[in-house]
Amino acid sequence: MKNIHLLVLMSLCLTGGFPAVHASDFAKVSKARLDNGLQIIFIENHANPVVMSGAVLNAGSRFEDGAFSGASHMLEHLLFNGTTHRTQKELYDETDRYGIYNNATTMQSCVFYMMLGPAEYADKILEIQSDMLYNSTLPEEKFEKERGIVLEELNKDMDRKEYIAEQLFRQHAYPMTPYALPVLGTVETITNMSRDKVWDYYQAHYVPGNTTLFLMGDFETETMLEKVKASYYGTTKSPTTVPHITVKLPDITGQGRNLKYYRTETNQAYLDLAFNAPKITDPDWAAFQVLSEIISTRLRNQLQGHHFLTIGASYETNADFGRLRVSATAKDEPALDRGITEIITVLNDIGTFGIQEKELQNVIIRTQTDELFVAERLHYYVMMKAAQIATGGWDFVLNYSDRIANVTTGQVNMVAQKYFSRMNYTGTVLANGTPNFDLAQLSPLQLLPEGKIDPRTRTELELNLTPEPLTLISQSESIAGSDQQSIVIRKVLANGLTVIVDQNPDSRVFAVHLMAKHRSLREPEGKAGIADILHRMLLLGTANKSREELDQALSGIGAEVLVTDRDFIPFDDYYTTPEFSFVRFKTIDDFYETGLDIFTEMIIHPALTPENFEQAKEQLLGVLGRKQESVKETARRLFAQALYGDHPLAQSPFGTIETVNSITFEDMQAFYPMYFAANNLVLSIVTNLPAESIMATVESRFGELPPTEYPLEDMPPLPVTQESKTVENNQETGRAQIYIGTIFPIEPADEAALDVATSILSDRMMFDLRETRGWAYSIGASFSKKGAFGKVTLGMGTNSGVVNDAVAGMQEQIRQMAALTEIDSLEVEKTINSMIYRQAMRTMAREGQAYRYAMRELEGLPVESDTSYTQQLRTVQPADVVRVAQHYLNTDKWVTVIAQ
Repeated sequence: MKNIHLLVLMSLCLTGGFPAVHASDFAKVSKARLDNGLQIIFIENHANPVVMSGAVLNAGSRFEDGAFSGASHMLEHLLFNGTTHRTQKELYDETDRYGIYNNATTMQSCVFYMMLGPAEYADKILEIQSDMLYNSTLPEEKFEKERGIVLEELNKDMDRKEYIAEQLFRQHAYPMTPYALPVLGTVETITNMSRDKVWDYYQAHYVPGNTTLFLMGDFETETMLEKVKASYYGTTKSPTTVPHITVKLPDITGQGRNLKYYRTETNQAYLDLAFNAPKITDPDWAAFQVLSEIISTRLRNQLQGHHFLTIGASYETNADFGRLRVSATAKDEPALDRGITEIITVLNDIGTFGIQEKELQNVIIRTQTDELFVAERLHYYVMMKAAQIATGGWDFVLNYSDRIANVTTGQVNMVAQKYFSRMNYTGTVLANGTPNFDLAQLSPLQLLPEGKIDPRTRTELELNLTPEPLTLISQSESIAGSDQQSIVIRKVLANGLTVIVDQNPDSRVFAVHLMAKHRSLREPEGKAGIADILHRMLLLGTANKSREELDQALSGIGAEVLVTDRDFIPFDDYYTTPEFSFVRFKTIDDFYETGLDIFTEMIIHPALTPENFEQAKEQLLGVLGRKQESVKETARRLFAQALYGDHPLAQSPFGTIETVNSITFEDMQAFYPMYFAANNLVLSIVTNLPAESIMATVESRFGELPPTEYPLEDMPPLPVTQESKTVENNQETGRAQIYIGTIFPIEPADEAALDVATSILSDRMMFDLRETRGWAYSIGASFSKKGAFGKVTLGMGTNSGVVNDAVAGMQEQIRQMAALTEIDSLEVEKTINSMIYRQAMRTMAREGQAYRYAMRELEGLPVESDTSYTQQLRTVQPADVVRVAQHYLNTDKWVTVIAQ
């Protein structure tokens, strides 16, 4: 489970000499407590006709001991296996039929269950979710299956050196406490875990009084409260107490500088340092929250690209302890060791000289615009609040923004001096070398032996079962929910730049998406990865601004810029493709003119210097080093090569270590004007501001961007798969990744039906190979169409012990689908509904909407094509699914890749 740095606010009122940001998307914020102890937070957000229900259970991994490590996460999985009212299949079918997204995640402090679906089915969302939470049966026959799935999830994470580095750090920094335990548990604890102990844990913790329900979306609060009562009053009344643990960590102050070195075979070095920080209940909390953001910015601007490939700081705080966490990666151990000294210098400077007023203002503005950005994605917003609710309580969440907005420079300087006058820390290094540890050292039984209660104290926490009436926290006029219709205009400027502007009233976010077309086709032969380097250079400064000045300018308008998928988030590569590259930029409408000025300067006048080139190149080589260690990445690379042959799409968007090393600064100077030529770009904007005015502003800024003098070819047609082929790569890691795919000509009229058929194949494969046999954590099938050709791809991550059975199982699912003679209309209906609402989830946020406009342009489709495709999906009949499955899937021309 990943650590997510939380920086989100509830109401948005700023004081001071800069523009105020208001949470106008939130029509009303309220809270209530039922007499069974259930706490409820209501946030009305009428931007989209959806409702998000997030249930936060105080039942995370901090309540475990060594022998029980991983139980909270195991229980999270088991709750999807049926209730006293629904079998597992009925649960899955019902959520799909109503277009409900149902998922969960386990953290140290809590377990979070989320449901997102159409507002018209809010009562169904609440009824299903409460049934799962309090009426699950944890079927004995499903327990072994879930054990296998969790073990596969562990295998997947153990494929990443950063996961191992994280576990080594936690056991060193948080010794003999539950915080040293991995959220997933280990192979040892999951293998030996009993259903009876998990059942007892479920009965003790999963009660209404230990639950906070966070509701957000398109509803009227009073009506929603009655719907909650209808679903949650049917649950068993809470006991008066739940098991609780208090934890005390050793004070770092008296430890000096305690750094432990671990070594293994790795392509880069990992550093994690922990410094004392205030608890969440400490009066210094708000000032330190701001300070941690300033520290992270200074570390990134001053040290990233010099000693470190990546570096940042985060504030880990709860009722038990507070720590400032500094995490970094470097190309090797010597670079990392040199960088540690520089980290201490940065912190010492802050402790000695304090911060600047502008830094404080930038942090406050940025955190408040972040609130609006995240609020567009309801499920993500509520998930980001979950840990805050669990560690600080609902009042902490509701008062968050006021405390941050009232922080002063003097308060920040005071806590900086208080916590960084003595530079003591504890931490770990994981670097390349002869292994000096065994993964068995991560055994929770050694980290926290069963029955050992010190320094923890086991107690019973008394629950608050006193009902509280519906209480209004805040209310404002909302720009969302207006009758104003969306206005979309498209224009090709004189220089060839295609611009699309969508004016709609759903949000105050100003979102920009810039697409550079045909990435792998445009990259010179043997120079794969050059586009990635160019994108990384965009954040390193402009012709008029240094890196630090650019960062300050962006922070001053609360802007967020993304030039690649996020390297620090595992498997965050949804938009990384050889077909195109992107730059995403967003701020709020108040700052759009300044924002467009900065964005234009980044694109038209980037600081293409030899120093910045080498820094960006080093960053990409670090990414490639990590990818070399991944079985999944190896399989993905081999699959693209086997499926596409000599087509440009066979080329990795990251390149290889060999191709990246061959790229010179002179190559970059020649590549930039061709790749970022006006006639190779698509600029799409979604805003609340008048479309014609925005179009004129864009034309005045980007009109000077020259087109390329060279002819720009389009991507060639996909190569049709001509024969069956199997490629195997065995590095004996114990983990395996399988891909199976084929490319074929397709009739345009068959696209929607085959999309539905492939989604049904995906669901059936998942239910058989994951939910029944427990062979996989990640599994699925997908369909895509490019021009006159379609592609079907199946993927599965598993372990080497069952890889042959897994391949046979995937192939059998294809054969069964191809042999269909009839299919239940309800299965088709629920699949279509699920597909439509999953796509709607991706376009709830304006950045997703802007991305879709760019994709339509790349595919040569009109701007309204998404709406027409949704209509096509709704017309698909069972007979259509049977026909296309028989026609397109009944082939022996499949490419299979197995890496292990």
